Amino acid sequence: MHTSFRQERGPASLLSPIWALPHTLSRASSLGSNPRIFSQVSVTFSGIALHLVLSLFAWTNNAYAQSTVNASLCDAQITNNSDDVFGYRFRGNRCEGRYQQPTAAPPPDLTIVSFACPSPGFTLGSSKPMLVWSSANDSPVSIRIETLPQIRLRYRLDAVDADGNSRFTWDSDTWRALSIDPSELGIVIKGHAKLGDNELPGTLLQARLGTDAKILDCPSGPTFHVRTGERLASLKICAKALEKDGQATGKPICQTVTGLFFPNKSIEVSLGVLKSATHLLQISLEGSLPSGVSGPPRYFRVKVD
Repeated sequence: MHTSFRQERGPASLLSPIWALPHTLSRASSLGSNPRIFSQVSVTFSGIALHLVLSLFAWTNNAYAQSTVNASLCDAQITNNSDDVFGYRFRGNRCEGRYQQPTAAPPPDLTIVSFACPSPGFTLGSSKPMLVWSSANDSPVSIRIETLPQIRLRYRLDAVDADGNSRFTWDSDTWRALSIDPSELGIVIKGHAKLGDNELPGTLLQARLGTDAKILDCPSGPTFHVRTGERLASLKICAKALEKDGQATGKPICQTVTGLFFPNKSIEVSLGVLKSATHLLQISLEGSLPSGVSGPPRYFRVKVD
């Protein structure tokens, strides 16, 4: 009798797989009304119930955490037609798609909407698009690709790369469907640069766009696209190298472009190949109104290859 009880104890333990339950119940029922046997079956039911509750809780918690990440990655300000299969939404490792033209006013100050190398002759072919950028010391970076203000198609991609490998690739279905042209895009990648022990968050990292088959070099230096919040008659952009102490020193490299610039069109300008011993530079933007009045300069920090 003692031996028979030990044989029934195994399948009825809390470690038994769920698929062993019918076998356990069948054998338990054949043993009559032995209270010790039914006590074991009762414990099995309790264990299975607890296991199911804990599994459901873990699944719900993971699903909630993932939905929270998705929600924080996608921009809630973007208006999207939910019936549009290529509309802006979460797509695996990024939020991507076209969206409706926002009615909000443009940013009031001068801002850089693209800091990237040109992509002449870019051909996607059967490859996937890929971005590479200046090292951010293995820290997470934020990625934003968006059609420039003057482009009618409103397209946006938002992503975060936490791997520290300075590259990001994604599925090309949306690009192909929307016939995305790299010359119509602004690319902004922000990360943490480092000078000595000083962390420099919000640094713009020089980006290069290519495919997982080929990434082009940047022999002529990066191109800036600047957006203004008001009508301008000129824009002056300057670059100064940052030393190890974080100070901008030396003679600046500057360029002034003139014309009539509006908020609905970006201003394209290049300073050539940017050089710095620390790979970090300070960028200043200063705009002049048609009346001749100049606004205060705005400063940005960039990192180049």
